[in-house]
Amino acid sequence: ATADAKIILLNQLYVHPDCQRRGIGQALLDEVEASFPEARTLRVEVEEANGGAIAFYRSKGFLPVSAAEESRDTSRPTTLSFEKSLG
Repeated sequence: ATADAKIILLNQLYVHPDCQRRGIGQALLDEVEASFPEARTLRVEVEEANGGAIAFYRSKGFLPVSAAEESRDTSRPTTLSFEKSLG
């Protein structure tokens, strides 16, 4: 979670490629939402190059917010933030 108790920040959610398309990602998102009933927003960060993850989150109702802060460390991938309203 963030400093704001109404926002859940999900930094990583990975499902092994061999196990994708079986509802596991949706089940994990459902569990996160159920674990924080007071939350009003679920925010995820996704690597910009991970088109599959971006498509997954968009299909689950997440909308793009902004690119994450640029890091001076160019060896790290650029991330994008997506949010979904809860409740």
